[in-house]
Amino acid sequence: MDVPQTRLVTTAGYDPVQPDEMKLSVGDVVVVLHSYDDGWIYGRNLSTSAMGLVPRNFLKSEAPAAFTQPSNSPKPTSSPSPTANSPSSPVNVKIPNRIASMDLSAAGITISNGSPPATVSSSPTNTRKVPMKTDGPTSVKPAEPVTAEEAKKKLQMAKAWRTQRAPVPANIGAVKIMVVGDSGIGKTALIHSLISLTSPNPTKPPILSPTTSLHSIPTSTIPPTELRYHEDPQNLTFIDTPGYGTSIDAYTIMKPTIDHITQQFQQTSSCFSQSINPTQLTKFLSTGAGAHTHVDICLYGILHRVTPVDVEYMKRISTITNLVPVLLKCDTLSAQEIYRLKTDLLDATSRAQIELYKFGLSHGECLALAKARVGGAIPFAISSIGVIDGGNGVGNGVGGVDETEEMGFNLFYGHLEDLRRKGAEKFVGWRGGGRK
Repeated sequence: MDVPQTRLVTTAGYDPVQPDEMKLSVGDVVVVLHSYDDGWIYGRNLSTSAMGLVPRNFLKSEAPAAFTQPSNSPKPTSSPSPTANSPSSPVNVKIPNRIASMDLSAAGITISNGSPPATVSSSPTNTRKVPMKTDGPTSVKPAEPVTAEEAKKKLQMAKAWRTQRAPVPANIGAVKIMVVGDSGIGKTALIHSLISLTSPNPTKPPILSPTTSLHSIPTSTIPPTELRYHEDPQNLTFIDTPGYGTSIDAYTIMKPTIDHITQQFQQTSSCFSQSINPTQLTKFLSTGAGAHTHVDICLYGILHRVTPVDVEYMKRISTITNLVPVLLKCDTLSAQEIYRLKTDLLDATSRAQIELYKFGLSHGECLALAKARVGGAIPFAISSIGVIDGGNGVGNGVGGVDETEEMGFNLFYGHLEDLRRKGAEKFVGWRGGGRK
């Protein structure tokens, strides 16, 4: 006789970030072994036999009790994993201390460590920190069209998780952001807007005269009263770059920008043995402790249309850092023009096979949102009116669309951990290609 079990159906794909998490694909049925008060559950995926932690809001409704595990299911990949293929067969697994108090009898599992189960406290000190979602492909099959409603729901769910677990500005660590694009499109003003969003004492960066040099603008998200002993008070650095319109040959402008990124790579690479494990190197460089001087994020500004030079520039940059496109001076465009430009940019980068950082969404989901005129996804629309007002998202232009605050939150709080990890992976890939 089957033991009653709580079974949930996966409504959105989830890619694990930590080793103890479990991959979910749409339609997977999960047996709930334990629920945590911070919104995570520990369960078994009956479609893959894997076991691990997953966010509860990616699951809903009760699955049919008659569900049986497919006979051709792959071996479990998550830790801990069962030693038998049948979900009803008793197995012994080693349970991490933080989940040792769960009742596993419903799944036919016994604890093998022989010690009394530990108590999982519901206090904030024992609450699991939710890792940021990765920017990899979702579990939706390419053949199935993505609807705007599905993409909007996923965007809202992800935003809810980020908002609940966002760090305070003083704790984001060291961040370096490069702003790139044509001349006279408002790159320096955008930097001022982002400084206003994050700095306790914002100062307006200088307006640069046309030049082929890069300009570094250090600032801080840490109030002076919260500085730790020996902590660098300027943890946030913006790099303002010249526009390609200042030169007849656009490559003469691209080269210093690309060289700056690769020079930071070369400095870091010289500090490590070539035989170091790539996974260990990625983990070391993913921290916000300022262990390197890499560019974490590149904001690429577009004004009114996507040019061939923009496509070529973005293609070169996207291989060595996280590329986030932004549409500048959107107060001069109607809402229809803004979302058409979003669609055009997504189409152009897809055709050129340019990798964009999409903040947890797929290309199809970003495109569906743009076509449905739903904001909150790349490319972010930035109003110069909002920039002038300090990035407060006034959006009083023609189209009334300004996503400055949305972009700032995603960059500095919502996805910063994943941005660092992706940036470290790009460095490891660059280094593995023999460019050292």
